[in-house]
Amino acid sequence: ASWAENNTINLEGAIGGSLIDGELAARVSVLARSRDNWITNGFTGEESLGEYDEAAIRLQFEWTPTDRFTALLSHQNRSLDGTSSIFRANVFTTGSADLNRNYDRETVYYDGGDNNPQSYDQHGTTLNLTWDFDEVTVNSITAYQDADGSSRGDIDGGVVDFSNSITPPSGIDVANINVFGSPATTWPGPIFVPSVTQDGANTSQFTQEFRIASATDEDFSWQIGAFYFDSQLEVETEAFSSFGFVDVANNIVRNDNTTWAVFGQGSWDVTDRINLTAGVRYTDDEKELKTLQHAQLWVDLGFPFPEPISVSDGQASWEASFNYALTDESSWYGRVSSGFRAQTIQGRDIAFGEPASVAKPETITSYEMGYKADYAGDRLRLNLGVFTYEVEDMQLSVIGGAANINQVINAAKGEASGFELDFQWLITDNLLLSGGYAYNDTELVDPNLFTATCGSGLCTVTDPLNQLGQASLNGNPFPRAPETTYNLEVRYGAPVGNNAEIYILTDWVWYGEINMPLYESVEFVTKDQFEGGLRVGYKNYDSGWEIAAFGRNITDEDNVLGFIDFSNNTGFVNEPAVWGIEVGYEFGD
Repeated sequence: ASWAENNTINLEGAIGGSLIDGELAARVSVLARSRDNWITNGFTGEESLGEYDEAAIRLQFEWTPTDRFTALLSHQNRSLDGTSSIFRANVFTTGSADLNRNYDRETVYYDGGDNNPQSYDQHGTTLNLTWDFDEVTVNSITAYQDADGSSRGDIDGGVVDFSNSITPPSGIDVANINVFGSPATTWPGPIFVPSVTQDGANTSQFTQEFRIASATDEDFSWQIGAFYFDSQLEVETEAFSSFGFVDVANNIVRNDNTTWAVFGQGSWDVTDRINLTAGVRYTDDEKELKTLQHAQLWVDLGFPFPEPISVSDGQASWEASFNYALTDESSWYGRVSSGFRAQTIQGRDIAFGEPASVAKPETITSYEMGYKADYAGDRLRLNLGVFTYEVEDMQLSVIGGAANINQVINAAKGEASGFELDFQWLITDNLLLSGGYAYNDTELVDPNLFTATCGSGLCTVTDPLNQLGQASLNGNPFPRAPETTYNLEVRYGAPVGNNAEIYILTDWVWYGEINMPLYESVEFVTKDQFEGGLRVGYKNYDSGWEIAAFGRNITDEDNVLGFIDFSNNTGFVNEPAVWGIEVGYEFGD
């Protein structure tokens, strides 16, 4: 149980054990989380955003009637009510990626969106059956998942006053501009397209997997299997095309996806120190998009009803790897593999009068080599890996622009290479230091790939432009892929009494440069963002009690997490510093 600022409450618990000795066991796990509103809507003057209430429960039964058969049945439910994403209008000034005076973590200005509510409910059931025979193990996993809900938002992130009679607040940018041909006062800053959107999703999926694996101590081990996946996703979008028309109708589309695969893998211990592994998988994927209901605006304007779109493909993927134990404390490994991502259909643009988009399948070939070792009497563990990969027909999402589109496209090629280093060092019996560093160099390779830039015209694009004003993506990094990442964790524990300790733990993560859109722009890039946490506590291992004070984002960093470019320079930021206290109790065997 924990309590933190903004009346943030977190309760977690689980209890399990035997119901019938040696034959039937059960476990129930529960979660309840809540937080009060902490963000003020400056337009209404009410503290009305930021809250959430979440509850979840999972119930498991494990039945073992014999020593050769086990059945594990699991069912979970989850519900969430709260605030959706917080859109912050014009928090970037043209020519700068820094948060400006329009940014206040605890204040936004919304004239629509009903304070950005969201609500989701999810449930699912999984049955895992295992049969143990003399030579093989047979496993069956059957699962059904279902979820539905909706999210609503003031997408433009600000106020558009056509009456020009409301007094804007002081201390932020105010613009007097034409919006849809009419004079208006907008804040914070210019807002060219007022927008409120709600999406509702209803999805279900069924999966079935069968595996047969060897169960002997031979030098060669293997497994073969088959997988089946069937899902339906129905999305209802309420946007400007739904408002103000006779017989108002939202746009509703349905995505159907059916996939099956067969796979096999073998592993051979060539010697006591050399292991070789190889595997292959064939996947067949079919997708279909249907429009079930057209938005009323497009019906009234006589737009043709969208035809269904069906796409399918099947491809084989494979991998081969080795592991060479140099000593009992160190080893080299290497891996080469290919992967397959099936074709994608994006149909959200139908709600905005645009056709759906289709991206063809992508394939990847990757190479990796690494070294793992324990040093200093097993007090220091070191892992090093280097990698390179190439993606053919790389699938990308284009989001935003003047039409606020959401499309999928293919780049001819995507290339990446880099390395990762992490360690754990038990400096003394009480002091543990761990951390890591990753370098990731990515590049889109397609001289013929162009995309629209910011629809607001408020961003500073640094890519070459074609005659249509579209930006060249050739040579750009992958979107949202940090070039460098660091993490560090330090834990110190001081023994108290026979079997207790007082401890202090701090953890930090740093991110290098991240380009958020596909195109490159001065405003939509982040550099050297970091965040840290702290925990100080007492734990008694005999009694099972633990009490701790904790902090997250303890330096209260204002880190940019995302953007929207179609109406203005909208941004999303991380959570503020939060301090709290937690109490835990473990009991039983």
